[in-house]
Amino acid sequence: MESDYRGHDPGRTRLWITIGVMMVLLVVMSVLLLSRNRDRLTAPPPEPTRPAAADDSDAAPIQVKGQGGEGCEADPATYDVTVTAIGERATADASAQPLYLQDRDSVVRKYFLDLNGVSNAERLRLTSALVIGQRLKVRFVVCSGNGSRYLTFVQPVAAS
Repeated sequence: MESDYRGHDPGRTRLWITIGVMMVLLVVMSVLLLSRNRDRLTAPPPEPTRPAAADDSDAAPIQVKGQGGEGCEADPATYDVTVTAIGERATADASAQPLYLQDRDSVVRKYFLDLNGVSNAERLRLTSALVIGQRLKVRFVVCSGNGSRYLTFVQPVAAS
């Protein structure tokens, strides 16, 4: 191996310079690729839109029968609430959909909506009414065993 006048190996120096240039090119290419894809990666999803109602049937009350079961008592009052979240069912075959509704006092409570025995037309109306931010008038039954609340009456409130 030859060495220059300072005792350095010219082949090894060229190798390190080549590696350094390749690292700089790799960093530059990565930055360019990430900046090009940045708009696609960070764009928010489009806002969901509710279909326009052809008539006033959306504001009509929806009665949901067969909620709760034995040991449940109906609360006769009607409550004004706002949908804050829609939870996941506990299991795939579970029929009770958890809903989180906020009352006028800003208290958020968990309610259930059992869709067994609900007609397809009523299911469609319920799913269009149960949108986060939607104001509702509701009635429910309270089950004594675990204190669960099951909705029996849902009426969308038109935005004013």
